[in-house]
Amino acid sequence: MKKMSRESRIIVLLVVLAAVIFPCFLDHGNNYIFQILGKCAIYSMCAISLNLLMGYTGQFSLGHGSFFMVGAYVFGIAAGVYHVNPWIALVLSVAVCYLVGYILGFAGCKFTAIYLAMITLGFSKVLTLVVTNEVWLTKGPNGISGIPKISFFGYKLNTFGFYFFALACLIIMFYLYYNMVNSATGRAFKAVRGKPIAAATMGVNVNRYKLLVFAISSSMAGFAGALYASMIAYISPSSFSGISVPLIIMTIVGGCGTLFGPVIGACVLTVLPEFLRGAGTYIDGVYGIVALATILFMPTGIMGGLVALRKVIAEKRFSGKSVYEKKGAAK
Repeated sequence: MKKMSRESRIIVLLVVLAAVIFPCFLDHGNNYIFQILGKCAIYSMCAISLNLLMGYTGQFSLGHGSFFMVGAYVFGIAAGVYHVNPWIALVLSVAVCYLVGYILGFAGCKFTAIYLAMITLGFSKVLTLVVTNEVWLTKGPNGISGIPKISFFGYKLNTFGFYFFALACLIIMFYLYYNMVNSATGRAFKAVRGKPIAAATMGVNVNRYKLLVFAISSSMAGFAGALYASMIAYISPSSFSGISVPLIIMTIVGGCGTLFGPVIGACVLTVLPEFLRGAGTYIDGVYGIVALATILFMPTGIMGGLVALRKVIAEKRFSGKSVYEKKGAAK
């Protein structure tokens, strides 16, 4: 497995420390701020799941937010309506999303990426209709309220505590995601994305890996959705209206196919609307402008742009050294 460079490890450690220490200096009773921070962590998990699908196997989902929605509703129905233990409801959400992802992936993995995109888009439309009309199960447009928060030994987390729980989940998910991407399975994913025919001739079961990554990606999004339902304590069909497109934009803006890009994109596009509340109905246009600007000026996303900038700075430093220093660096 490829190890992270020393410099990258230091950057990750500093970011994690900042995410842990900085909120401690904020008003612990300010639910608004910590709900935004919690959303940053939750949407980062969902963007990571989509990046695993798009960035590492080249598959495309136009309805990835539907798995986020399934996870939230399974958790809401189980814990909020039938009063199942929230931890069991969390596991149930992941299992159901894995199963749904496996079924949809089985239907779409044998075709090209555009067909899978159409299948996921169709699934999201059907899911919205089911959630809206099956009032006996989902409470319909009125939504499900009173969804319990995750608790530890009987202590229910407040918004401040829930942020740190979501952050811990993000760190664990990122660790698992990093190990997966840099394992033999991750190399198979990349082979499937790059040259599927060549990968098949080398003995890689292309359909099997497409199915596997889609199911895993779906379960990760479902886990994020369950956390969202627990944090918000209320869900309705409108809570997930048009969420798939922002998730795609988060992944592209951050850097599709990069390790840290989805987290950057999710944080930027979660915080940005809070500063643009005056835009109202134009917020979707803002998303579009951000996505277009990224594609035009930073095709590899923010993360790719930062890597390119680092290379330029390194080259300038190297070009400014004396001949003897350059020979020493080359050695």
